[in-house]
Amino acid sequence: HRWTEPDTDRVSAALREQGLPDGGDQVDHALELVRGWLGSELRGELDDAKVSPEVPFVLSLAQTPIRGSIDLLADRGDQGTMVVDYKTDRLDGRDPEQLAGRYRVQREIYALAAAERGLPVETAYVFLERPDAPVHQTFGQPELDEARERIEGLLGRLGAGSIPISTDTKR
Repeated sequence: HRWTEPDTDRVSAALREQGLPDGGDQVDHALELVRGWLGSELRGELDDAKVSPEVPFVLSLAQTPIRGSIDLLADRGDQGTMVVDYKTDRLDGRDPEQLAGRYRVQREIYALAAAERGLPVETAYVFLERPDAPVHQTFGQPELDEARERIEGLLGRLGAGSIPISTDTKR
């Protein structure tokens, strides 16, 4: 939508589409998060990029197909590809960098998927409570090779039952 702020009806509908409450406080909070992103420096840097939202991918690692969707993929020409992932975690006063580690596997998978479009790949994890402090990581070929090795090792351990799978969904 050319980076324009949605009206309250659109926000309410988007919340309902996701199965979330769409009352006044929730709509106001969602609009606050959207406004933060729209006014952020990183969003402004993407003005000259070709951006695509919700980009699906299929990646094969260790003979395991991995399917996903990248929130926003930006082709920045000679500067390479940027993966932007929006995070709605509550920061509770913490710096976004403190929470970014929990997304390492996801970040590496996204970088591997985006690398097919060209190098280097930069990931930017945007915690919407602090869109002014995205967590960046750049992946050249050595970092992508390391990421592939790490993910394939993880998949091998999962397949062998060496890693207990947690059912705890609280974070």
